Order: sequence, then structure tokens, then C-alpha cells
Amino acid sequence: MKHIQKKCLLVLLMLSIVLGGSILPAKDTQAATKKVYLGKYTLTAYCPCKKCSGKFGKKTASGTKPKQGRTIAVDRKKIKLGTKIHINGTTYTAEDTGGAIKGNRIDIYFNSHKKALKFGKKKKVKVYKVVKTSSKKETAKADSSNDVIAVTSDITTDIQADTESLKTISNDAVATADNIVASVTQ
Repeated sequence: MKHIQKKCLLVLLMLSIVLGGSILPAKDTQAATKKVYLGKYTLTAYCPCKKCSGKFGKKTASGTKPKQGRTIAVDRKKIKLGTKIHINGTTYTAEDTGGAIKGNRIDIYFNSHKKALKFGKKKKVKVYKVVKTSSKKETAKADSSNDVIAVTSDITTDIQADTESLKTISNDAVATADNIVASVTQ
């Protein structure tokens, strides 16, 4: 029976990991964010064509496929890859770098060369880094993990109770069988 208990616990643990820490309904995990002013940047645009990206048009420096409205190229010394950056009402992700992208310069990705040219070059644009201000997500995940542990504990208790019941039934069955054998052999 301990083997069954271990399997049940393992299954619950795997479900917990696959479902992001919980097998229970998700709680509100929206983390509050704030914008931190990084300074004024020069914005340029690029696309996947050879003129803009050379041979690197299909993948970003972070390994993702670039997407208009999400991908920007940054100077890694100023902004880490993966950072959320807010520019003129849009939040982008720093996913790419470029040979000409140095200092306070950001290259915004567009799907076509025509759109990139239309964007042109914009100077002295206020740029903000998006940062989390609370740990609601971590708290909710910890709560969910505690819920999983509680459910696992309840199931373990139920299994142990069932195991004891089965042992009792098994012992009763053996005793009854012994009585039947004894009465038949007399």
C-alpha cells in the first residue's frame, strides 16, 4: 500500500508542477507594476530584410522569433535582454541587439521594410523600464503550493485509512475462511 501512496503523491506533485504550482483553481496572480524612467533615447526601426538585419532577420539575439509590437533591439550594457520597456504607450520586450545599437538607442522591430522606413528616426523619446512592485504572484504560488500539500496530505490520510480498512477486512476474511475450513474439516 505504501507503493500506492507514493504513486499518488508523485502524480499530485507532477500535476502541481505542470499546472504551475497548483491543481486548484487559479487565483488572481496579476502583479502590480510601475514604470522606472530610464532617460531619453533615440528610436530607430528595423525589419527582417537583409538591408536591415543582414543574415540575422529570422531570430533575435535572445533566440526568439521577432514580432512587431513586441520586439526591440537594445544595448545590453544599458538594458538586459528580456526586460520590459515602455515607449509611447506600448510595452516592448528587449529581445534583440544590433551592431549600431549603442548607448541610449533602441531599434523597434517592424514586419516590413516599408513600415520601418515610415517610422524613421525619433530623438529624445522618454523610455521607461517596467518593474514589478509587489509579489502577489509569488504569494499566490506559495498559497497554491500549500493547497497542494494540504490536498496531498488529505489524500494520504484517506489512503492510510483505506489501507487500515482493507487490513481489517482482510483479517476478517482470513478469520472467516479459517472458521469455514475448521467447520468443514470437523
